[in-house]
Amino acid sequence: PRGLVRRLDLLGVSGVQVNDIVPGSVAAEAGLQSGDVIVEFAGRIVESTDDLHRLLAAVPIQSAVTLTVIRDDQLTELSVPVRLTS
Repeated sequence: PRGLVRRLDLLGVSGVQVNDIVPGSVAAEAGLQSGDVIVEFAGRIVESTDDLHRLLAAVPIQSAVTLTVIRDDQLTELSVPVRLTS
């Protein structure tokens, strides 16, 4: 909602909602929860799933990035390791 965007001082109304988190996955270990909305990836605005995939592909393996998510109408930052999964 626009009121939330203004209150959180976000630049836009886009983001990617997280629907399902696989137990034991990197996302689960990083603390992502179903219902979170990813609005920034390593300081870059996320407007779509394609944006998220493009930004993730540019990050070196074995590094970590900060995700900014909206959770319970508040901004939360999570450190997410980038690594290969099987």
